[in-house]
Amino acid sequence: MKRILLIVAVFAIGLVMENSLQAQTILPFGAPFSDPNNAVQLGVVPSGTRNNIGHLESGDYGIINSNTAKWLGLGSAPAGAGPVAVYGKRIQWGQNFAVFNLRETSNANDKDLAIQWGGTNANSQLFFEFANSPFSPGTRVMQLESNGNVGIGATPGAADKLRVNGRIRFGSVEWFEDGGPNTTRTNGNFIPNITHRWDLGNRRFRWRNLYLSGRVFRTFKRGFVRNVRAVPYGISTIMQLNPISFQVEETSDLGLDPAELQNVIREAVIDPSTVQEFDEDGKALAPTGEKSELGINYEALIPVIIKAMQDQQKLIDEQTQVIQQMKVQMAALIPDTKGRPAPTGATLEGDESQAEVMQNAPNPFNQESAIDFFLPSTVGDATLYIYNMNGQVIEKSALSDRGSGSYKINANTLSPGIYLYTIVADGQDLGVKKMIVEN
Repeated sequence: MKRILLIVAVFAIGLVMENSLQAQTILPFGAPFSDPNNAVQLGVVPSGTRNNIGHLESGDYGIINSNTAKWLGLGSAPAGAGPVAVYGKRIQWGQNFAVFNLRETSNANDKDLAIQWGGTNANSQLFFEFANSPFSPGTRVMQLESNGNVGIGATPGAADKLRVNGRIRFGSVEWFEDGGPNTTRTNGNFIPNITHRWDLGNRRFRWRNLYLSGRVFRTFKRGFVRNVRAVPYGISTIMQLNPISFQVEETSDLGLDPAELQNVIREAVIDPSTVQEFDEDGKALAPTGEKSELGINYEALIPVIIKAMQDQQKLIDEQTQVIQQMKVQMAALIPDTKGRPAPTGATLEGDESQAEVMQNAPNPFNQESAIDFFLPSTVGDATLYIYNMNGQVIEKSALSDRGSGSYKINANTLSPGIYLYTIVADGQDLGVKKMIVEN
């Protein structure tokens, strides 16, 4: 056995000495190898401080700061070359290197695998390529930059910790991919890991538009919400609001001024600087005191509008009831329009004839109707009044004719509905009549 080892050693020395200028596979002893870290040149059985073998193509084996060095070492690193003992492979080309080794850890039974590369060029990269043969150009499938940036199917930029050209799949179904300019596409739901904790955007970075083809739901979970009470706002609150039109960049919009709204309905205004934020572990962050633009929760205005509509409807119902009562009372005073009314005229002093206002005919009408009347010659002032059902005067006309006369009414001047009319002669009301205008 000793003879075989001796023959191998002599043969290795002979190879190195025979052609020291060619690429060589060497054992770490004999010319041209010289290791300043190894006081005793090794024999065939590795021992000492280096304990490795290698391949030398140019320069000096083991030298790492030479531009001409081109060698490969396999084994342990020299003593003192690092903080922990390592065993593996080192490739040196000039001042650039690549290392693949196992590192010693605090536990003697555990070792870490380390892959290193670098040198003087900070832009050196680690490539993963596929080639059909050792002699054909490879197709780059992934690369790792010296700053830790990773590219899969693409070259990462300076700010790209990970750049992927293609689809990223999670599990068996869900994925993310490039959806076009400034667009990311996915085929699944996007949900938070904790309910009622995370936001879309924040007070500094906000989304611009939200496009939906469905509905927006806000859950109301009993036990989660508290201090439930009636809305303290109503129609009087709505009347204080001042709707405005404004423009954001090139887009026109409608809305409210949050500073004004805050003084009326403070719950509808959001001050981002007071919103509780959380760190990545879900712990509440202390307020920063940073000022930010006020925002409006327009959804919060819906209950206020509903309450205002309820208040308004209540008022309408009350007024309708009063109007109905007035109609009943007035109908009792107004004769049936289908026959000749009972005498409602007035006898004026100095004339035996009776002043009288007749029922308009036709009635109802949708084009033209006539109000006949009789005014004695002794009447001084006479005026025709037409009222709506709210008691408001909508038409007033002085009558100059005496004796029998007629006043024409055009339906186009009135809205469809019920009207009341009378003639006042020398301060005396000749009686109220009901007139109906149809569509």
